[in-house]
Amino acid sequence: MAINIKKVFADSMVRLLNERPFEQITVKDLCADCGASRQTFYNHFYDKYDLIVWICRKQCEELWASFQRKDSFRECMLDVYEFLYNNQAFYTIVMDIEGPNSFREFLMDFTKKYYRDAVQASGKEIDDELEYAISFCTVGTIEMAVSWIRNGFRQSPRQMVEYQVLCCPESLKPYLA
Repeated sequence: MAINIKKVFADSMVRLLNERPFEQITVKDLCADCGASRQTFYNHFYDKYDLIVWICRKQCEELWASFQRKDSFRECMLDVYEFLYNNQAFYTIVMDIEGPNSFREFLMDFTKKYYRDAVQASGKEIDDELEYAISFCTVGTIEMAVSWIRNGFRQSPRQMVEYQVLCCPESLKPYLA
C-alpha cells in the first residue's frame, strides 16, 4: 500500500499544532515528527503555509463532495459550521495564520465558488447585481465565521446557518434554495 506522504505531513502538522503555536513549528520539526527528510517535504510543499492550505483544501473538497448529496443550502452550510465546530482546536489556530495562502483567503475563494456555482447551476448568467450580491454574501459569511471562531463558537452551528440565511441578499436567495 502506497503511503500518502502529504497526509503524513498533514497529520504531523495537526499533532504539532496541539502542542505549540504555528509560528514555533518549523519544517525541521515536521520532518522530525514524521520521520521524513526536508527534501521530501519540499518535494510536496512550498512551505508550512502551503501545507496548511493543502490540509484545508482536502477537508473542503470532502465537504464539497458531500454538498452534491444535500437538498438545500441550509444543509450544506450546516455541514460546514458543524465541521468547523467539531474541529475547533485546529481552526481556532489556523484562522489566525496570515499570509497569501491563509485559511481565510482559501475559505473566501471556496465560499465565492459555492455561491457562483449555485447561480450558474440555474442557468442564470451572473450580472453586476448578482456579482455584487455574491461578493457581499461571501465577505459577510467569512467575516461572521471568523468572528464565531475567534469568539469561542458561542452560537450553535444551526444558529449560524439561520443568521446566514437571514442576512443573505434577496437577489441571491432564489439560487440557494
